[in-house]
Amino acid sequence: GRENKVATFYYLRPSTNYRIKIMANVGHHLWTSSVTHDFTTETETISQLCETPTVTKKSPFSVGLSLYCAFGKAPDVCYMDYYSISYRLHNSGNSFRKKTTRFSVFQLDWLIPFTSYEIRLTAVYHPTYCNIFSSPSPRLIVKTDPVAPTAPRNVRETTINARDVVIQWDVPEYVNGTVSRYRVGYINGGYLSSTSTSIHLTDLKPYTSYTYIVQTLVKHFPKNASEQHLWGSKSLERLFTTLQAKPSPPGNLRVIERSLTSTSATVKWQAPVSPNGQNSYIINYRVDGVGTCTIVIFPANASQKEMDVSLYYTLSGLQPFTSYTVWVQAVNKE
Repeated sequence: GRENKVATFYYLRPSTNYRIKIMANVGHHLWTSSVTHDFTTETETISQLCETPTVTKKSPFSVGLSLYCAFGKAPDVCYMDYYSISYRLHNSGNSFRKKTTRFSVFQLDWLIPFTSYEIRLTAVYHPTYCNIFSSPSPRLIVKTDPVAPTAPRNVRETTINARDVVIQWDVPEYVNGTVSRYRVGYINGGYLSSTSTSIHLTDLKPYTSYTYIVQTLVKHFPKNASEQHLWGSKSLERLFTTLQAKPSPPGNLRVIERSLTSTSATVKWQAPVSPNGQNSYIINYRVDGVGTCTIVIFPANASQKEMDVSLYYTLSGLQPFTSYTVWVQAVNKE
């Protein structure tokens, strides 16, 4: 029958892949064919007193840590080679990310502002003859510092009428705190506050352009400190123009006497004090007290010079030595 042989190998490295090749010597330096066998040693964990990491400094994007593990019992050929720092979002259930260092101080970077992280420390014995991990330290829960929120998103406006506009927006992609309120700033209007993601602007001037921005104010509560506030980034400026409205009456209507002829007359007037839009004019005239009214449409700015509020129009085809009644109306397109 076959005789079972047992071989024991010592000083293998934990958590390491090995391949064994076995051959039999049949004499005269003759060997049988080899048989191979692959196996992986078990991971060995020693009782290592790794203390909870100590926070040395914080910022919105990083946490500085002080690390310490007391030397525990390990094989004589082993010694602690480096620290392994495992971290993840607190209460997220995500897998741990790992960083390693041989130094007792370390900084975790590229973190998310105003966010809690769970951190654990492990010592690793990893020289030539072993690959042993210590038990992890108690967890550290630390929250990064806040930073100003990003700008509100998808800012937009809806025109209600010539004097009312509703502005709306979405919350910032990164709030980095608790929203306290928003403010909308616009030229000639100062700042208005809102606790929701919209605001109704009233009493605007008709047919007037406004530029505005939206900004977020967040609050946070640092440990052992009073409530603090941070203004976030401003949204990109947006421009809107209110609708036209009914204009006020033209002023100072009169006839230019030196323009009078037997069949024509030039009338002059001033633009409305509140044009409320791009004005056109209707010139009405008829024989004084009798006759049919004749209407002339005078397009906006047809005879108006820049920075000159006086307008002119010449009535032609009039009857000689006849009195006329003339009046002017300003109109805007709806």
